[in-house]
Amino acid sequence: MSVKAMAAVWDLKMSPSEKLVLLAFADHADHEGGNIYPGLDTIAEKTGYSRRQVIRITQELVSGKFLTVSARGIGRGRPVHYRLGKSVKMSPFKLRGAERRVTFETKKGDIAMSPDPSLTIKELKDSSSATQAPPRTPLILAMEQLERTFAEARNVPVPDWKKQPAATNKLWRIPLKRIYHLCDDDLPTSETVIRRVVSRMLEERLTFSMPAQILKTAESFIADRKPRQERSG
Repeated sequence: MSVKAMAAVWDLKMSPSEKLVLLAFADHADHEGGNIYPGLDTIAEKTGYSRRQVIRITQELVSGKFLTVSARGIGRGRPVHYRLGKSVKMSPFKLRGAERRVTFETKKGDIAMSPDPSLTIKELKDSSSATQAPPRTPLILAMEQLERTFAEARNVPVPDWKKQPAATNKLWRIPLKRIYHLCDDDLPTSETVIRRVVSRMLEERLTFSMPAQILKTAESFIADRKPRQERSG
């Protein structure tokens, strides 16, 4: 695992799904951002996405030059080798206070030693884990993206979770989470459905203060959409 590579990915402005998959790849990188060759099943397991979703998102990352193919696998089951692309700016990794040398107590005549750098990084992570925010799971990242999509389609600001947690959860997170699962946890499809739902509700002058109405409109749209997909398939 390269902390340096993962730190570079965290700074990128990209969709939550792309960032999560790229973080999973960076977790296997060396300190130069290369030698990345986990299998697709490994990335799927890390992110919670399906193998098909991982393939699609990986292709988008390569197209955006966030990932570069450094070597293609030869033979059955051989993974493709990647490295972080030009769109990922690698910078020297610095630890806060790293300039201070830590020494052990020594007896007279002993040589003072500074700890192994890898232990310093581990100790820093362990000491700060208590104050770190909970990990942002694929579902949470998807919900945040869907909330932004819902807000943009309605031309309203994203609600403040700290000020109105109960109302925000009832009127935003619960219906959006249901729509996400109705779309088989596919984020792009969920965003499309949400935009169409908002458009239809505005046309019919329906209220967004009733989660049941949002879900009813979404379920109606998805039911109308599936037969067309089956016929086209």
